Amino acid sequence: MRLIAALALSAIGCDSAATPASDAPAVDGSDGATYAAFALGPDHVRIAKNAGGTCFSVQLLSPGSNSGGLTLPTGWAFESAEAMQPGLACDPRYLGPITNSFSATSQSGTITWQGSGVPQAVQSVQVTLVFASNPPWCPPSELVSASSVAVQAR
Repeated sequence: MRLIAALALSAIGCDSAATPASDAPAVDGSDGATYAAFALGPDHVRIAKNAGGTCFSVQLLSPGSNSGGLTLPTGWAFESAEAMQPGLACDPRYLGPITNSFSATSQSGTITWQGSGVPQAVQSVQVTLVFASNPPWCPPSELVSASSVAVQAR
């Protein structure tokens, strides 16, 4: 919903530097959240879920071998996973302040795409993030589940 509002405002010339416009449409999850993926250069990919005022991200790097408990495409490794507020904070183009950030304590699941480099799309992400000793704004766990998420350039 926020993405639609931002695009509408941008179309009439009322865009804000703190509200990034998307290069590709976000994927709507069956859970009501929106999903996006970002190429952070030739060796990093961030997959993000925006669920209202909080976003959840999983960041991968290549080359690497640390799976972090995930099944990943060949040559890719787990770098980090976190929850952040506001919901737009997972978008690397977001210029506003990050009011809250909390790293996942563990993660499990699978991320797939075709090929070995930065993909054009994440074929599937089925990851559960766990936040032990979580602050009140962050859930104890979060499912990140989507398919066919276009990877946007930073």
